[in-house]
Amino acid sequence: MRLKRKCSALIALLLILAGCVLRFAMPGHDFLGYTLWGIAVLVFLFPRVHRVGRTVLGVLVCAGLIVFTVFEIPVVHDARTDTDAHPDTIVVRGAGVNGSTPSLSMCNRLDAALTYLNANPAATVIVSGGQGPGEDITEAKAMADYLTAHGIDSARIVQEDRSRTTRENLENSFAILRARGGDPAHGAAIVTSEYHLYRAKRMARSLGADPAGIAAETTLPSMRINYFIREAVAAAYMLPGYWLGKISKTAIKERMYGFLRRVPDVDTELEAFWAKNFDRVNAWYLAQQRPDDIIISASPEFLVRIPAQKLGVRLLASRVDKHTGMTDGENCHGAEKVRRLHETYPDVEIAEFYSDSRSDSPLAELAEHAYLVHGQERTPW
Repeated sequence: MRLKRKCSALIALLLILAGCVLRFAMPGHDFLGYTLWGIAVLVFLFPRVHRVGRTVLGVLVCAGLIVFTVFEIPVVHDARTDTDAHPDTIVVRGAGVNGSTPSLSMCNRLDAALTYLNANPAATVIVSGGQGPGEDITEAKAMADYLTAHGIDSARIVQEDRSRTTRENLENSFAILRARGGDPAHGAAIVTSEYHLYRAKRMARSLGADPAGIAAETTLPSMRINYFIREAVAAAYMLPGYWLGKISKTAIKERMYGFLRRVPDVDTELEAFWAKNFDRVNAWYLAQQRPDDIIISASPEFLVRIPAQKLGVRLLASRVDKHTGMTDGENCHGAEKVRRLHETYPDVEIAEFYSDSRSDSPLAELAEHAYLVHGQERTPW
């Protein structure tokens, strides 16, 4: 046992030292360094805790890996070029300038832009990035110089040189595109590193755009691993942000519904789903159904419209674009259901209310009789 502890301490020390090298001596490897530090802590602790402690550590590690995998999957899935899109304008995000020389990440993005511009001679490019610490010129100027040096006519290049964040990159670039008569909702593509496409496209959708993605390959494998880890952590940050009230339920739902962009024919899928599942509507409800019933749901309106129509009842639900997953207004959840109900039917009175979730308490409090549903069972609220 003593030998195991000594070995674990030595391995943990080596991992800490390797993490320090990655974090402090190799730019672009900080999250790899953090990962090694975390592994070092586990290696050091594991032989020093009793059996229950090891079980707890094992469960926590497994849970962490599951959460990481859930958030990493969409990042990896979106890390590719949308080959079926050929927009007239592409937006290249800056990635740091060393004095006046583009960084490796910026060169990777510019090379991806060059490939597209050479294949689409009529396309224009907006290079986006302001001037940060240690930069002698703006990122936009550095990118424009790089592109012209590689044969792109300067008339095809528009510089956006005020932004400092991804959101500002997109906001300012989309404003330029609109001023030039373009449409960010359908006529643009974002050029950025493959690992960053998922987050950049999500942010663009929150600004009312729906751009295609052009993935710039990160040439250094260790940096690619580092940034893929970082993007999954950034995506997972939304959960504690939601729990702490810093991120809305609507934003969480929009992230969930992002998969809709990859469904070729939503209507056909919905028809097939309800053809198979409509008969699961509870028989006790069908026996007492009334013509003035209302379904109020946090689910997307397009998802529950078919059963509402088949039942012949009214429907209030979240207004979600079935092609993009973006929500028009707030998610129809909790108190928002009450607000939506009173807005649509000002004089409504609820005689009976049924729900399978305690989050519907605001509606239950308005009803003469409210019931919590568990399968076929109904219990008073």
